Amino acid sequence: RALAAVGIIALAGYTAATGFAPTAAASLPPSRLPAGVSGAPQSLVPWDTLGEQGRRFVALDNAGQAIRTYVGVDSAPDPPARAALAVRELDRAG
Repeated sequence: RALAAVGIIALAGYTAATGFAPTAAASLPPSRLPAGVSGAPQSLVPWDTLGEQGRRFVALDNAGQAIRTYVGVDSAPDPPARAALAVRELDRAG
C-alpha cells in the first residue's frame, strides 16, 4: 500500500509539474485530432501504433496549427520502412 501511495503521489507531482497526465492522450479519440497530425483518421499512421509518447506528442495543443508527424515502432516493420512512412506522412499532412 505504501508503494502504491508513493506511485500515486509521484504521478500527481508529474501531472502538476508538466500539466499533462501521462495517459490523457492515450484516451483521446483519433476522430478529435486535427487532420495535420499522425494518428488522425486521414493519417497514414494508425493511432494505435504511435505508442503512449507518440500519442502524447501529437495530442499536444500548444503549437497552434503545427504539423506533427510521429511514426511509432509498431507503425512499420523496420527503420527504413518507418523513415519512408514518416516522409509520406509529412507529405500528406502538408
